[in-house]
Amino acid sequence: MTFVNREDELTALRAWWARPSAQPALVWGRRRVGKTALLQHFAAATDAPVVFHTGTGETAAAQIATLSRQTAAALPDSMRDLVERLLPVTEQGTPSRRRIYRIADNYKL
Repeated sequence: MTFVNREDELTALRAWWARPSAQPALVWGRRRVGKTALLQHFAAATDAPVVFHTGTGETAAAQIATLSRQTAAALPDSMRDLVERLLPVTEQGTPSRRRIYRIADNYKL
């Protein structure tokens, strides 16, 4: 499938991703206009682990539990690996930030 005519949106997502601190972003619009495809396309171009959660219509607690399990599955098994993955150390010995790209699609509370 060809991905066309979304450069403005991709530019905005890239600018958001490049910010020095983690912040949530909201993508909204009419149904069936390609919001999910836009986020999937953007996520494929990042070097971060990706967690893509689609709302199931379950209770908020159940959906949060599912999202938590999905996030945990995207992370390394051991605590040491987890810390290194989230805060890897640069060659100079200083911590660098590692992000996780989480998408909650059709998520309603």
